[in-house]
Amino acid sequence: MRFRFSPHYVAALVLLGAVLLASQGLAATFVVAPDSGSLRTGDGFTLGSSFTVGSSNALVTSLGAWDNGSDGLNFAKPVAIWDSSGNMIASATVGSGTAGTLVGEFRYASIPPVTLTAGQQYTVGVYYSATDPDQLHDHTGAPTMSSDFTGYVATFTGSNTVGSISKPTGGTTGAAYIGPSFQYVVPEPT
Repeated sequence: MRFRFSPHYVAALVLLGAVLLASQGLAATFVVAPDSGSLRTGDGFTLGSSFTVGSSNALVTSLGAWDNGSDGLNFAKPVAIWDSSGNMIASATVGSGTAGTLVGEFRYASIPPVTLTAGQQYTVGVYYSATDPDQLHDHTGAPTMSSDFTGYVATFTGSNTVGSISKPTGGTTGAAYIGPSFQYVVPEPT
C-alpha cells in the first residue's frame, strides 16, 4: 500500500516541526546582542534593518521588540517583515508589559512560520508611536547580528506622520536599528 500526503498534511508537519524546534530552544535570533549605540525613542517612526538571507532558507517563527532593562514594554509594538517588493509577509504585535516571551533582551510574539528565501532581501521593522517612551538602540552602535544574514542596512520611515507600521525605506549602510528582531530556524538539508 502506498501513502500519499496532501499538501495540507505536509504544511501541518512543517508547522509542527518549527514549533517543536522553537519550543526546544533551538531557534536562533536575528539580533544576537544589541551591544551599544545611542539610546533613543522611536518618535513615531518604523525603524529596523534590511538584510539579505545567506545560503540557506530561514523559517521565521516569532517577531520581537527590544525590551530595554528586560522589565516589560510600556507600549505594545507592531513588528513586521517585508519582502524586497514591499509586501508585508509577516506581522505580529508584541504586547505591552511582560506579555511577550523574553529571550535575551527581546520580547517575542509567535507567528505562523514564514520562509525567508536564501539570497533574497527583506526588511524587519518595529513601529514606535510618537508618545511611546520605550527606547531602542540607534544605528550608531555595533550590534552582533546573526551570521545567517548579510548586508545590513539600518532602515527608517521617511516621515513620522504615518501613524502605524509601514515599510521603512530610508537607510544607513552597515548598521542596524536595534528595536526589532525575530526568531528563526534553518531547516536541515534534505
